[in-house]
Amino acid sequence: MFAIFLLTNPVQVALYSVGTALVRQANGLLYRPLVGIQVPLFTRVRGGDADLTTTYAAVGRILVLILVPGGAGLMLLAYDLILVQYPQYLGAALVVWLLTPALFLETFLSSAQIILQVYERYRLLLISRLPTLLVLPVMLWAAPRYGLVGAALTVGGGRVLIGLTAAWLAQREFQLSYSWAFFGRVALATGAMSAAVWALRSLAGLGDTGSSIAERLQAAGVLLLIMLIGVLVFGVVLRLLGGIEASDRTWLRENRVPLGKWLARVL
Repeated sequence: MFAIFLLTNPVQVALYSVGTALVRQANGLLYRPLVGIQVPLFTRVRGGDADLTTTYAAVGRILVLILVPGGAGLMLLAYDLILVQYPQYLGAALVVWLLTPALFLETFLSSAQIILQVYERYRLLLISRLPTLLVLPVMLWAAPRYGLVGAALTVGGGRVLIGLTAAWLAQREFQLSYSWAFFGRVALATGAMSAAVWALRSLAGLGDTGSSIAERLQAAGVLLLIMLIGVLVFGVVLRLLGGIEASDRTWLRENRVPLGKWLARVL
């Protein structure tokens, strides 16, 4: 929230606050199933219960499964979500479009920071925070000059830079791996979902929604229906492409992930 103090225009402060809040709420809602799971999970791995590389790859697949379609959906529907909640702050959609990729990527990369913490690599954890020293001067220069764009890009870029540094350090220390084939399947399913959501959004004509409470409630119902159809398209396409890994189904069943058993059965 430091960027807010660097914006000189009160209107820009309000738009940045609304846009940032929407991204954080969506990110928190999607990430909540894994809150409180990763630290004890990697702690058990450190105790010898499982292989770190395999577990890290599994956690990465679950995060990608949640964050990639969620982030894409948020960006596609950002304008409409703001329209039905805060119609006077439609300009905040720009902040959502700029911050969503950065903050969602940071959430994906957070597993590396958790590993450094659990394995008590505090020196590496501290090094991963050093990019902040580079980002702050850039933010001090960019936010007052370029307003919302400058603030969002420097904040998002800084968060991604910190996450990438931690991921690189953890990769060097522990030889971690990523499931690129699965990431590709999720990307294809997300593309199909995005096409369906965009088409339905265009047909619904949500941009013409009025400002009355009744009209906004009706638009909210249409948005919810579009989201549900998008989730259905994503799930069907992913299943046709091979679905999730068999080991991930077992992991979802064994760990207390909300809707984990249902996801394991459907996907």
